[in-house]
Amino acid sequence: MLLDVKIRVSFRRSPYIIQAFCLGRREFVSALLVPAGHPDWLLSDSGDETMKVWHYETGRRLHSIDLRQFTLESDNTDTEKLPSICYQ
Repeated sequence: MLLDVKIRVSFRRSPYIIQAFCLGRREFVSALLVPAGHPDWLLSDSGDETMKVWHYETGRRLHSIDLRQFTLESDNTDTEKLPSICYQ
């Protein structure tokens, strides 16, 4: 699997025409999502433990959230009871 630190925005029918780059990652991009309520936004997750919100048509970063600030305080160390999450 090839992982990259930049997001290239191009046209589906002409992928060689690059409309914008969403730059600013220090580690690999691990997930992308266009939220249903905001079709002009792109959310990206990364190995640098941040989530960024982009206006992907221009490549402009709208917001960045450091996910390390959110911790779950739990005494539950039983990994059998932890949920498993995957995306397609």
